[in-house]
Amino acid sequence: MRYRSLQIQGPITYEQAEFINQFRVLMSQMAYLLRFYTVERLSGLTDGTAVLEKFLEIPRELNELVATIPGIEVDFVPVVLSYLGGLQDLVDAMIDGDDAKADQVIRELYVISDRNAAYLAELSPYWEEERWRNLFYPFIKDLVAEVLALESGDFQKSLDIFASRMEKTYQRADYYAQGFIPFLTGDQTQIPPAYFNMIQDFRKIHTEWAYLTRFYMASKIIGLGGPEYPEIIKSRMYALPTRMAEKFKLILGEEAANELLNLLSVYIVRLEGIVNAVASGDEAEAEAQTAQAYNFASQFANKLAVINPYWDENEAKELFFSLAELIVQEAYNLQTEDYVTAMQTFTEIMYTSLAIADFFSAGLYQYTLIGAEQATESETEV
Repeated sequence: MRYRSLQIQGPITYEQAEFINQFRVLMSQMAYLLRFYTVERLSGLTDGTAVLEKFLEIPRELNELVATIPGIEVDFVPVVLSYLGGLQDLVDAMIDGDDAKADQVIRELYVISDRNAAYLAELSPYWEEERWRNLFYPFIKDLVAEVLALESGDFQKSLDIFASRMEKTYQRADYYAQGFIPFLTGDQTQIPPAYFNMIQDFRKIHTEWAYLTRFYMASKIIGLGGPEYPEIIKSRMYALPTRMAEKFKLILGEEAANELLNLLSVYIVRLEGIVNAVASGDEAEAEAQTAQAYNFASQFANKLAVINPYWDENEAKELFFSLAELIVQEAYNLQTEDYVTAMQTFTEIMYTSLAIADFFSAGLYQYTLIGAEQATESETEV
């Protein structure tokens, strides 16, 4: 049976919306961290320690998130760690070529999934055991398929599988949230479903942007994957502005959407230039590319404010400057093989990307409420 993500039937509060989004952030972390671990182990680059340490933070953060709900007590540590531990063992066994061990771990993972499904179903009347099993099981199958694709060098297929795995991750995150949001206070300011869906759409795109950027950096600077891998990743990165432009077009019109598409594409080119320069070892070129990225970030922010008066130029400039700066830091972290710091920097890249997504969403929503004409009139009066 196929299940859809959480569907908002009516208005929810901003608190509930943020709760859902936080679950999505934490569940997506599990997905891409497992990908990082798999690639690092396959390449022999590291033993994945930095990734595993980041893994250990997730159940604690889940507990802290749920602890904000009065009267709810749940410990996600045994649920999450047993499942993550099994997934790690599966990756290790497959990479080590131990088929018997891999088969054993897969059987154990299904047992763990059944046990966790039963445990979770008892915690909330809004959860069903069968639904949980159907959310856990596909993740195991997809991981096996992804590792096999990576081992065979079929990077295009591996990215397709990972993209599918991310979609299922969002489904699992939404179902986690569904078990708790009815307990949150419902008498607060409500967020319209259209705005909430817009935020989720932009956050998905910017999450993808962040992890694809990390994949590209690792392939260019460290050499992970085959020689064709950077180009495969890059083609996916350059598809993201088009997806964003489609959403801009619905609200701002075709002309503005095309201009934004060009701006976003150039911004990716600037960030790509930094990565390529660092990978080449040419310090002067890296500095030049960084300067160009900063300069374009200022231009970008200015043009955004012209296109939509509800996109604040100073806020945009700060966000795009921050992202460019973090890309520079991450590039040098990877070049110097400081993988612990690289993991910390990537976390900052992810949250900055999500902040940019929220920035775009908020400005677009304000535009739909008031419109460009009224905003221009207000500015003239001031």
